[in-house]
Amino acid sequence: MKMIIFLLFFCPICCCKGQNTTDATFFAQQPIFTNLAVALENPTKVYKLNLSEQALLVFPTEITQFINLRELDLSNNQLKVIPTEIGKLVKLNDLRLSGNQIQKIPRQIGNLIQLETLWLSNNKLKKIPKELGNLLILKSLDISENQLVTLPPQIGKLREIKLFWASKNQLKMLPLEIGNLNNLTHFWLLDNKLQDLPTTIGNMTHLEHLYCNNNELKSLPLEMKKLSKLQMFSIADNTRNIVVEAELYAFLEKFIDAIELQKNVIKK
Repeated sequence: MKMIIFLLFFCPICCCKGQNTTDATFFAQQPIFTNLAVALENPTKVYKLNLSEQALLVFPTEITQFINLRELDLSNNQLKVIPTEIGKLVKLNDLRLSGNQIQKIPRQIGNLIQLETLWLSNNKLKKIPKELGNLLILKSLDISENQLVTLPPQIGKLREIKLFWASKNQLKMLPLEIGNLNNLTHFWLLDNKLQDLPTTIGNMTHLEHLYCNNNELKSLPLEMKKLSKLQMFSIADNTRNIVVEAELYAFLEKFIDAIELQKNVIKK
């Protein structure tokens, strides 16, 4: 499901905003290197590098020689540390580090201001650096399946983001600044420990799908009524009954299955 939704928005990457037809055609014709040694034979000609599922234990610092690199996939390895040198890859549009053992993302990630896709799911992250807020044109962010308890307020700077996965963490609350993500269309918050949603969520005027299954929600803000484009809102398997205002209850009836609503929500 995640890949299908991602493809609808962002593939091929060569068609992203800001690239002219000539650049897009050139980029689409570039090969994807899957062998580091072969790529190093001509570093300036490497635009796409996929070293996923190669049992890597250490981030190959030789990658920083690829000064024109646009796509880097190191997912499903055994990486524990991402070096600060990652910040040298300033032309990256797409960075995928999912399925590793990464415990910390260096603040130099904030140097990658051309990033549009950043996938960090299924690692051991306990904290997201505030410098992530520098990625002003980021459109897809996946931080699901980590050990995150909080998100930095700087997350609110990602005003171009459309797809945001944050499920399966330990999140107890969201910063008020999350409401600044008013271009967000899909937001996954399943399997956390959220007790409330911030009132600023009502500012997410383009939000279409919101998934809050399996949390500890005890209330919902009346401001959710502002979500005029909402099509799907799920709160199944919440650990307690959610108390809401009567007018919000009427609003939620449009988006939540009747059985799910009656099981999880109490009208004040």
